[in-house]
Amino acid sequence: MTTLARLTAGLVLWLTWTACGLAQSEPRVALVIGNGAYVNAGELKNPPNDAKAMADMLRKAGFEVIERENTTRRAMIEATRAWAEKLSPGGIGLFFYAGHGVQARGANYLLPTDVVLAVEDDLRYEAIDVQDILNKLDDARVRLSLIILDACRDNPFAKSFRSTSRGLSQIDAPRGTIVAYATAPGKLAADGDGDNGVYTSELLKAMKEPGRKIQDIFEQVTDAVEHRTGNAQTPWISSSFRGDFTFFGSPRQDGPPPASKDAEKQPSAVSPEIVFWQSIANSRDPADFEAYLKQFPSGTFVSLARVRLASLGTANPSTTPPGGPTAAAPHDAADRRAVQTALTKLGHYHAPINVADTPDTRAAIRSWQAFEGLEETGRLPPEQRARLLKQADQLDAALKVGPTSPRGTAADGTKGAKERFTLGSAFERGAGQPKDPAEAAFWYALAAGDHWPAAFTNLGTLYVRGTGVHGPDTEMARRLWLTAAALGDETALFNLGALAESGIGGPADKDLARRWYGRGAARNDAPSVAALKRLGG
Repeated sequence: MTTLARLTAGLVLWLTWTACGLAQSEPRVALVIGNGAYVNAGELKNPPNDAKAMADMLRKAGFEVIERENTTRRAMIEATRAWAEKLSPGGIGLFFYAGHGVQARGANYLLPTDVVLAVEDDLRYEAIDVQDILNKLDDARVRLSLIILDACRDNPFAKSFRSTSRGLSQIDAPRGTIVAYATAPGKLAADGDGDNGVYTSELLKAMKEPGRKIQDIFEQVTDAVEHRTGNAQTPWISSSFRGDFTFFGSPRQDGPPPASKDAEKQPSAVSPEIVFWQSIANSRDPADFEAYLKQFPSGTFVSLARVRLASLGTANPSTTPPGGPTAAAPHDAADRRAVQTALTKLGHYHAPINVADTPDTRAAIRSWQAFEGLEETGRLPPEQRARLLKQADQLDAALKVGPTSPRGTAADGTKGAKERFTLGSAFERGAGQPKDPAEAAFWYALAAGDHWPAAFTNLGTLYVRGTGVHGPDTEMARRLWLTAAALGDETALFNLGALAESGIGGPADKDLARRWYGRGAARNDAPSVAALKRLGG
């Protein structure tokens, strides 16, 4: 393995630790409890097995797991305290319980193995109130509170209760919370005949599918449990969570993933070449067409540009020597157009391309300078201009693809940035298409050419991994992420922070990492907030 390959592998592993692979970037902490060996209640065979299987699955999904089987009340209290201490703001807190659970006066209680209930009121002293779990999650200010209760077995102490309610009562999920029940409120769940309960076994199957969002997981589990039980058991959820979460991989969806939280709102941008050409189409200044040929030597309108130059009595640009009579002087119209075009490609300039030294242009230059760690003057000295144009050329090279994909599909057969991005995502994840990183890179490059922010981010991830592209190439990944960040992609901001913190492709720079995480935090990006806190920012 080459040094670069080892470094890139290290980056991927490091990002997996901090971000569960670029998409799963929050700290994840789970408490898993399975109680079956009850001393004074009916023994349950499967809950300890359910807890072990769930803990194994969650560890594979990047969770730090506290696992307990057959716990007393004291042990359950100690475990919940230890778990609560590990929860982080902006992270994921998960609580899984399998075993006996009962309701009384609208409250839900989880029964430890040493529970003794002479009367219903003893629950407050002998059991664990689910509301206490919710309070710990709320105090920690996690992004997602996920409570999974496979605990709706029959009440073993029903004769001691004044009420006759069965199962668990419904909980109104606080903001950012999902409470998942093995069956509907007031109903009973089966323990199952196999090694795991019916509900947990189906949940484990659904969880392991990469890219499946949490809401889709529970829908799949509901269908599967109803089918297995002949509609005798219907899982239930109470949810106020509005974000995206997957156990493995990035969210799989028809539109852009949460790497671009506002992606659905983004129109498919016109390509920079089209914008450039439209701005000069009626020009009678030869320098305009010289600039087009310089910026887009293989562009769609090259032949037409040469015809226009000939009609204007200008020498063939291919034979005009550098610095010759038709070369653009510094800061003339062609020069400013070249700068604006480069800034557009790199995601900083969003106004129409023109020849004016406008406030929009100066603001875009300051934005680029800020991303490059330069003094934000809004003016480009020659060395910065050369640097800017070189970066735009490098980005062009990364996004340049042929007329057909690696699988032989015509590029113009799928039009629109969103549609191309969605197709790339399908090939990257193997969702409805064969898993093919090279094909994914092709469609991501086309979508990025139309300035779809998430396409830059995902293509950069392929460059980090060295899959489907000429790589690994962390510098190209950084360039793509910088462009995505300039276009507003929050995951790209986090990735840039992770790259700086890791020291892959250059020296580790925690100050720079804090700046990138700070930019993400300013946009209320939960992973960036958590990372900034971890670095003491």
